[in-house]
Amino acid sequence: MLGDEESWTPSRTAQRQPTTECHDCGAAVDSAQHTLEVCPRCTVLCQGLTSVLGGDLSLPSIITTMLGDDESWKAMVSFCETVMSQKEADERVREEADDVASIRGRRMGASRRRYLMRLQ
Repeated sequence: MLGDEESWTPSRTAQRQPTTECHDCGAAVDSAQHTLEVCPRCTVLCQGLTSVLGGDLSLPSIITTMLGDDESWKAMVSFCETVMSQKEADERVREEADDVASIRGRRMGASRRRYLMRLQ
């Protein structure tokens, strides 16, 4: 997830998306920094995170705080797992829509059979 000193790299989920737009709020770029600081969907999760990490959710501050103590590390891991689970669940819902081509590129099992039936 972490890129160079100034940015986050896109997640696996984000790399499969046909657009960089945030599906939740319509922002032009759905990045980790957007999720932490701007996206209204994660406001409650971010409030819990700032209660542990402090108010600065910039990448350098988060890394410093995470490395400083175990509680901060666990809080950030929990936040990331929750957000990624939500985004992946939303992606599955979008993939199930009849008018959307596969984002993952390869479907397996029953999902593949349903998808192929829709194409006929």
